[in-house]
Amino acid sequence: MGAMLALAAISLSVHQWLSARHLAETPTSAVRYVVQPGDTLWEIAERVGGAHVGTPEEVSAIMRENHLTQANIWPGEVLWVPQVHGAV
Repeated sequence: MGAMLALAAISLSVHQWLSARHLAETPTSAVRYVVQPGDTLWEIAERVGGAHVGTPEEVSAIMRENHLTQANIWPGEVLWVPQVHGAV
């Protein structure tokens, strides 16, 4: 019985840790953007994401938000672009 309670407590702790980690990585807002001819994820991160300069982290955030496994994007594709905290 004690082992089952310990396992349940560990499971709950791991779940809470993963939930908190996910919330920390989840953007507070995202902007809908339709890809234009010639766009790259880097440029979209700069223009739409609120960053002054695109960074690999911002490109990765766009890829995560849109469940992309590679950086190929196409004109007409709709992307959700996470907003940089504190961006105007």
